[in-house]
Amino acid sequence: MNTILVTVKGPPGSGKSTLCRIFHKALKAHFDMPGVLVRVEEETPAGMHLSAAMPQTIPLIYIMSPYSDPSERVRRNRYRTVEFYTGRLMCKFPHAMFYSPIAYCHPIAVDFGLPTDATFWEEHNNCIMARSQLGIVLRDSGWQGSEGISKELTMLDTLKIPHVHDDIDSEHEVVGEALQKLA
Repeated sequence: MNTILVTVKGPPGSGKSTLCRIFHKALKAHFDMPGVLVRVEEETPAGMHLSAAMPQTIPLIYIMSPYSDPSERVRRNRYRTVEFYTGRLMCKFPHAMFYSPIAYCHPIAVDFGLPTDATFWEEHNNCIMARSQLGIVLRDSGWQGSEGISKELTMLDTLKIPHVHDDIDSEHEVVGEALQKLA
């Protein structure tokens, strides 16, 4: 296996952790191929390294959930629901990486005045889905009529990426079974 190693140096409080995450994402996206391990390390003041390595064996799971609504209150509640759901999955299945475009992008859209519709985020979401190994539909209020979920499911089908449906209050057995199939 080939390893790409980047060490980020700097004094405490210089933003090294943020730079590590940015470098890791960029390098991982560019060198996403079998047999390549991307490692980005942060040099600590004592000279020790904190690894941000992400082995190729960690599955990326894309979480779909309803979001769009004319009411800001409804959008905020949907964001909070999927944020909670994503956090529960991260705790229950620490060997997998879970990505929810709503949980991760809602705060950015709100803080920077970006559009909150599915069309604006479609290319971004497709890029992440193309790197995913599994999709999960969170069956929250409004999921069946969601234009965004409909487009995401079509993309997953096109990419031949399996998907499952799950509920906020479940024990997530269906997710566990799907992850076992990926192993």
